[in-house]
Amino acid sequence: MNRYYKYRSESTLERDIQGLEECYFYAPTADQLNDPTEGVINDQLVLGLVGLLGQPVEDSLSNLLKLRHSVGIFSLSKNIQDEVMWAHYGESHLGYCIEYDVRRLMLEPRTQWSLLPIKYSGYPPEFRLQDLLGPNGESIEQMLIGYKSERWNYEEEVRIVTARSGKNHYAQAAVTGIYFGCRCNKKLEEKVRNSLSGRGVKYYKMNYPNSTYKLQFHELPYDRVLDGEPTINLAPISEQAISTERELGEYAYLHPKLIKAVERVRKDPSCIQIEFASVSKIPPNEGMLFVQFQTAVKTDLYDRVNWYFNPEEIQ
Repeated sequence: MNRYYKYRSESTLERDIQGLEECYFYAPTADQLNDPTEGVINDQLVLGLVGLLGQPVEDSLSNLLKLRHSVGIFSLSKNIQDEVMWAHYGESHLGYCIEYDVRRLMLEPRTQWSLLPIKYSGYPPEFRLQDLLGPNGESIEQMLIGYKSERWNYEEEVRIVTARSGKNHYAQAAVTGIYFGCRCNKKLEEKVRNSLSGRGVKYYKMNYPNSTYKLQFHELPYDRVLDGEPTINLAPISEQAISTERELGEYAYLHPKLIKAVERVRKDPSCIQIEFASVSKIPPNEGMLFVQFQTAVKTDLYDRVNWYFNPEEIQ
């Protein structure tokens, strides 16, 4: 599943529209979230043991634990049909919900962002000495900011953890849909649709069918006035950027799909230019199509991105 959701309230509409128009989300630190137990772990035993190992080790551990309070956290949900989420974060259905294609969302930031599904538990995780010495099946990041009380499990939360808190930019195509609450007024709906005019976003309305508690939604019809005509990008392709069948060798049979992958990427609104396209011969992506392109997304990293495709997904 590549679709995750961000519930938004009517009261923050102006701020959120600016983020949608400029393609960024705000990632607060754990200290700024609504749960005061964010980042709580049982670390007393390991702190006592580390104290016996000397000041340098103790300082290193202290710096590691401080990461809980410096990285950014952008919370999403796997569930668009949860009544409690709509009541709390969707401002009693007066608000709306943003649908993100997380695969596209995560492409440009690469190592600067990580995707972290939340684990729910009756007790905070225990931080042990072996967690410092090597991997034991669970990442340090998961232990520090990847747990919440089991009372929050209805949220089905997945977090994007960013290297820095505050504004983080993403590709325009990452926003694929907007879901309006049952009580969301027409004025808000029109304002959101106008702000995303020409971007090909789909719109939905939440509703309760008669005599049921089951929350559902239906797609709203395209409105030329509100939604505009989708803007089609067609980025240029650098000379000799696409590998020939001969260059692909044993993967020559994938050449037609490689051409289709290039066409798909150059239509992405954030693609400035196709730099290179081939089939990866290096694990773990061996046999995957990849298209390297220059991106318009503001990123702290190199602005050339490799977009990988499983050949089966290219028709």
